[in-house]
Amino acid sequence: MCAQLLPSPRRGRPGMMRIVTISIIAFVCIACSLSFEITWLRDRREARAVAWADERVLRALDAARLDMAEKHWNEAIRRLETSLDERRSNHREEVRSLLEEACRSRTEALLEGAYAALEHRRIADGRKLLDEYLAHPQASDRARAERLRDELQGALSDDEAAKLLARLSDEALTVFVQRGQLTLDDCQTSPVVQALFLQTLKRNVAKEIKKREAQREVARSNEERRVVERKRQRERLRASPAFRSLAAYLARTVDEAREQRMRAREREAELSLLFDELCLQDETERQRFRADLLDRQTPTVTREQVERRRDECKRAFRDAADSTSADQGVFDRLVDEIVDEFWRALP
Repeated sequence: MCAQLLPSPRRGRPGMMRIVTISIIAFVCIACSLSFEITWLRDRREARAVAWADERVLRALDAARLDMAEKHWNEAIRRLETSLDERRSNHREEVRSLLEEACRSRTEALLEGAYAALEHRRIADGRKLLDEYLAHPQASDRARAERLRDELQGALSDDEAAKLLARLSDEALTVFVQRGQLTLDDCQTSPVVQALFLQTLKRNVAKEIKKREAQREVARSNEERRVVERKRQRERLRASPAFRSLAAYLARTVDEAREQRMRAREREAELSLLFDELCLQDETERQRFRADLLDRQTPTVTREQVERRRDECKRAFRDAADSTSADQGVFDRLVDEIVDEFWRALP
């Protein structure tokens, strides 16, 4: 009775297990196959994407090199920056290197462009490019650019031009006006800046000429005024008592000498006979005899007296109440002049 109540074992169970096992194995195989297929497809798609990215980057590199050869720096940099977005490309390091080179070249082109603009007299453009270069962090020749900026500031300065023109001689200024040429001493200045400085000089040369003409006119007026003042001063000093006394003495001495000379000529024949009788051949002794016989002073005595009167005249003027230091030197020259005239007039 109990045996009837117990469940009997199912028939065919081992077959079912085999089916399940086979199914599981088949599923795993299919899954592995699908996984492999998916991985292969993904790798193929990735390889194709890398190939396409490399192709685009290589084309961009070639185009960028062509732009750089033609100095189209901005276009080359744009292409290279776009190429850096191609993350799958194997040429990104090459792109990065060429991009750095393009950036440096563009920066240096700013300085060269500044020189070119200044050479063609486009001063505003040249200054702008020069300021951009100095403000750029990749500027490699900053010292040269700063020197150009300083030289340019001096070359465009009217004050600097006026200073140089003022140092020129009248002859050099005339040559510059006629020929427009001037040799600048500063050999460190670039030819471009020298040309601009010459232009600034030409702009200021008319002002310098007018200034020199005004200076010459002032100098002429001052000289004429000094001549008039000197003439008045000399006339005033000639009218002083000391000078008039000396002039009168010298005039009287000249007149006396002329009278004595005339008397001597009249008695010269008699004196010649007397000298022959006395056998007097020495000219000095003859002069002494003439002076004694004609009551005439010897030249030595006359010179001593005149020199003494000269010194007395100068001292008398200095002792006068209205004598000044400015007049004393002029008075001495007047005294010396009239004494020199006396010696020339003395027979």
